[in-house]
Amino acid sequence: FLGVATGDKGTYTLTGGTLTVSNDVFVGDSGAGTFTLDGSGSVTVGNNIQISDSDSNTNGVFNHNAGTVSIGNDLLLGRLSGTYGHYVMTGGTLTVTADIFMADGSANAIGQLDASGGTINAGNIYVGRNGQGLMTVSGDATVHVPAGGDIFIGDLSGNGNSNQLTVTGGSIGVDDNIELGDSSGTLGLLYMSGGSLSVSGQVFIGDASGSTGKVTIAGGAVEVNGLGGDGFEIGNNGEGHLMVYGGTIDVDDFDIGANTAGARGFMTVTGG
Repeated sequence: FLGVATGDKGTYTLTGGTLTVSNDVFVGDSGAGTFTLDGSGSVTVGNNIQISDSDSNTNGVFNHNAGTVSIGNDLLLGRLSGTYGHYVMTGGTLTVTADIFMADGSANAIGQLDASGGTINAGNIYVGRNGQGLMTVSGDATVHVPAGGDIFIGDLSGNGNSNQLTVTGGSIGVDDNIELGDSSGTLGLLYMSGGSLSVSGQVFIGDASGSTGKVTIAGGAVEVNGLGGDGFEIGNNGEGHLMVYGGTIDVDDFDIGANTAGARGFMTVTGG
């Protein structure tokens, strides 16, 4: 535990060697916590890493500059009301066996993941579950979600926060789907101005009834293969917007207002 009680501040820095924890790591439990990984250090956690976990107004930051982090279950960023959990990655490798959750437990939580370098592998990535999720991929960072896993942007019912994935560089590869607005009342945003995005399955924009999804492509390269269905589903069951101002998109087809009578889809192309 780093920052156990309210008002506490805990700091841990690893620059070499190995840290092995059989159960959980808490960075900012009820206080503030900072974990920094540099050099050739290696962290192996049997269950979860939880960053900013419990009481209101707690802040937890994990600075991953080099080395490896292996998590046996989940990475949770910001959980209960008023918490802010932040994972900052500039190098190294992060492997999460199960899921990355940003703002999993409360509508007032914030979870943020910023990757400007290194490699991230995760079973699923949730950008905003109950609360607000923010994720940025830039520089030469690489993100991979294998078969059986998706990226969800705005996941649980009633999450009207601006949940956003921003891509300005690097690469993202998803072996299944990306879903924006996965439950009623959710808002999912994807903004891309550089880098590359490759999706083997489909991109659902406004996936669930009552949800809203917006994708803005201003640059970079997007490839959607549409395995198991069509490529872009714009307004699958909810309201979906695809706006293209630049970059390139390689896709077989677009379905606009795709699935149900109440679905609404909009597509605007002015460049690219």
